Amino acid sequence: MACNSLQTTSRRPFFDGPYRDSVCKWCGRSRELVRHDDLPAGCLNRPDHADDDIADVIQREELRFWALLDKANLYVPKLVEKMGMSGETLSILHHTHGYDPECVSAIVNVPKQLMEEYHAKMEDERDRSRAAIVRNVITVKGI
Repeated sequence: MACNSLQTTSRRPFFDGPYRDSVCKWCGRSRELVRHDDLPAGCLNRPDHADDDIADVIQREELRFWALLDKANLYVPKLVEKMGMSGETLSILHHTHGYDPECVSAIVNVPKQLMEEYHAKMEDERDRSRAAIVRNVITVKGI
């Protein structure tokens, strides 16, 4: 009963699938362990906000957004003054600090012609990120 979907406890695990070896996203215990170990049936590491409704999640995200804007009002002018206004600066502000060009333009004057350079720099960053991914090909013989 501890691992089925009818469980009503607020500490219920969040399994990654319907199978016996499915693992709880938060505590790492499998369905089998939750059913048969001596620990409580509930998840051991379930976050307190896991049962929040959509309105609570939206409100929390709005608060995080306003906190980001407050930080942007404080730091963006200093960073732009230090690095100079360019497409590369916009790119750094976006991928390093999380301030997208629209946010930056609400705080400081961003010339429209810099957007082309910004998009080129962001594409370079995406290419660097893709190139850094290590992919290993495994070949199985004799099956």
